[in-house]
Parts: sequence; structure tokens; C-alpha cells
Amino acid sequence: MSLPCTYDKHPVASISSSSQDCAIGWPGVLERLRGSQARILCVECYPGSFVEEIERAIVGGLRPSCVFRASECMKAREEVKVMLAPYLGDDPIFGRMNGVEIIDFFDPGKLAAAREAISKSRETILIIGTGASLLVPRADLLVYADMARWEIQTRQRNNEIANLGALNHTERASLKYKRSFFVDWRSADRLKKRLLSSP
Repeated sequence: MSLPCTYDKHPVASISSSSQDCAIGWPGVLERLRGSQARILCVECYPGSFVEEIERAIVGGLRPSCVFRASECMKAREEVKVMLAPYLGDDPIFGRMNGVEIIDFFDPGKLAAAREAISKSRETILIIGTGASLLVPRADLLVYADMARWEIQTRQRNNEIANLGALNHTERASLKYKRSFFVDWRSADRLKKRLLSSP
């Protein structure tokens, strides 16, 4: 006797029944962003997003006066590697679950300097990247650029992306996946939950 399958192969999350609530393609997205008239636009990116591509589109469409990149506030790659070593170890598959947060990837001095520069600026600003929301306590508009895990893995296999705080584009896909599974995704999910639950 076989049991009925309860796994939903085509899950759907209904957000709205109105087509007005969905913008497709960069022209539609940029029109929405322009309409917000935000002076400080923050684009929080899930690890694996093509941040440079998103930045090019927004800068080309909105022409902000200044861009702050979260990646420029991160710790040196070797420092990140040392920080993660206890959780990743030398095994090619197994690692340890941990409480690493996105903020742990940031250099405190660089982060403080970026926060101060943003707070003093009166120009239109784009803040972008993984951890961008940590650079500004409250943006005029916060956009979350999310990613499906399957697409992230495809990009890893194609050597299109590196892990958070690393330049390991050409490392074996299985090792990039391992680091994502034990660190990148867990820390990004913690931040995402906080952002999505805040008013």
C-alpha cells in the first residue's frame, strides 16, 4: 500500500490578486523605485545575487549621487576564513551549525565610517549588497533582492558567484555549497527574518 504524497511540487505564495502589485523587468521596477521618491534607497541582497548587475540597473535608471557598497565594509578575506574555520573544518562535506550573523562579516571600523558618512549626507544615496541594511538604521525605502537556493547552486556550479566575504568563484561547487549551507544562508536567513518582521 502506498501513502498519498503530501509534498507540494508547485507551491505558491499569494501576495496580491492585483497586477498593479507586480512589476516585471527593470523598466517596471525602476518606475516603482522612482515613484517612491526615496532619498536613501537600500537594496539588501541575498548571498548569490548579481549585485553588480542590480547596481548598474539602479544607477543607470535612478542616478543616485552616491553609492555605498556593503562589500567594501567587509573584513579581509583571510580574517573571514579564520572566523569560519571552526565551523567549516577540513571535511569536504560536514561542518557545524553556528550562530554567525551577517554583521560578523563586517569590519567594525569600516562599518562605522560608512554609517557616519550616510548619516551626514544630504544627497540621494544607494546602499547595496549583502548586509546593506546594516549600514543604515532606517532607509527611506528598503528593497530585498531575494534568491532561490537552486539558482544559487546553479551559479556556483557555473563559477559565477563566490561565497560571502570570499573570492572563491572557481573553487569546487561542493565546497561553495557547503559554506553556503553552514554559514552564508543561515546568517542571511537570520537577517531576512528580522527585516521582514520589522514595520
